[in-house]
Amino acid sequence: LTLGAGKTVDGSPSVDRINPNKGYTPENCWIISHKANRIKSNATVCEIRMVAEGLENKGYY
Repeated sequence: LTLGAGKTVDGSPSVDRINPNKGYTPENCWIISHKANRIKSNATVCEIRMVAEGLENKGYY
């Protein structure tokens, strides 16, 4: 994670809820990068897994 001098950058820290149906409690939150949070918010776990497996199969990961 990186700080972006007042700007949000891909590596900026972001508070994310593990279960979006629950509140912002210490047990339900973690700090991830802004980029990871954007990716996570726009895709399902299955979609993320499919992309990761595809990259791995192509030798990119």
